[in-house]
Amino acid sequence: MWKSGVNLKLTSINIVLFSLGLCKLMEKVTGDVDRSNELVVIMQEKLEDKEDEIRQLKLQLQDTAGNGKDQDNGCVEEEPEVAIDDDAKDEGPPSVEVKTEN
Repeated sequence: MWKSGVNLKLTSINIVLFSLGLCKLMEKVTGDVDRSNELVVIMQEKLEDKEDEIRQLKLQLQDTAGNGKDQDNGCVEEEPEVAIDDDAKDEGPPSVEVKTEN
């Protein structure tokens, strides 16, 4: 009976030690999870800042593109194409053909 009492006591000690080890492990895991959550919050804030910056840059780009169109009314003037007739030999001034696109 004495032997079974000692075994019971050792088993109880082992359970307590195991529980303490498990508690320490769980505290470590909890700390890791808390740090991970903090990093997620920081990264989300940085992402939101970058998204805001991208929106501002897009607006600036649209404003710049819009300002360029307003200055020339959105029309691009093209130089007319000039073709010289090389077949004309010394028959007076060379004939010139002008093509414009509408």
